[in-house]
Amino acid sequence: MDQYTRSRIMKEKDFRKDCLLTDSPVLARQTAARGLPVIYYERPGAEPVYEADYTVQSLDDLDELFFQRVYERHYGLPWCIGETERLKIRESTEEDVEKLLELFSDAEAVRWLFDEEKENYSREEQREKLEAYVRNRYAFFGYGFYSVLLKTTGELAAWAGFQEREYHGKTVLEFGYLTAAAFRKQGIATEAAGILVREMEELTGETQAYLFCHPDNQPSRRTAEKLCALYPEHFQTVVDQEKADSRKL
Repeated sequence: MDQYTRSRIMKEKDFRKDCLLTDSPVLARQTAARGLPVIYYERPGAEPVYEADYTVQSLDDLDELFFQRVYERHYGLPWCIGETERLKIRESTEEDVEKLLELFSDAEAVRWLFDEEKENYSREEQREKLEAYVRNRYAFFGYGFYSVLLKTTGELAAWAGFQEREYHGKTVLEFGYLTAAAFRKQGIATEAAGILVREMEELTGETQAYLFCHPDNQPSRRTAEKLCALYPEHFQTVVDQEKADSRKL
């Protein structure tokens, strides 16, 4: 961390602009009680402060982005994951729910999801699930699926990201996406994956994700092949014939 950053973040003032970073348990609790964002630097042998937003045991890896994200999480603001010239990827918000409902009501978008991924919920039940997802998922897991927005218009082009999945008796990280009808065949999924693969380890703690494809979904398989060619150390494709066959029973 450079000297300017260190001196700025160590201030114990201007709480709305920056988070408070302190090694004082008393000050940390007092500040948290005021509803302000607190990062507690817990020195060896010091008492824990459960009221703090985050507890760290070293200052070495703290950077501007860390403090920004602590601040945003505290105030319920969506994290921006990354941008290209065309796209912006950020955490989904409750304002996105209607657009996400439209995406999930698109038969072509969800056609190739396996049965356990597209349970027969009513629209209101789906709305409640999505609202709960955007309220809780990111804060609890630190990652999830994200809104992929066209920067020029703010339109929702896709929903893409990471989730857990059972595979061969173990839990693995899956990368997936759903692309809105108006934006298919425009390289949206590949472009979004390029952003997310760079952030994958920081967000999830994993360096590799699986892409599960239905054997008959040729566009998805082509995208998966492209991603595996571009990022061979980070993506692995699984053509899930077993689950595809189970749908026919």
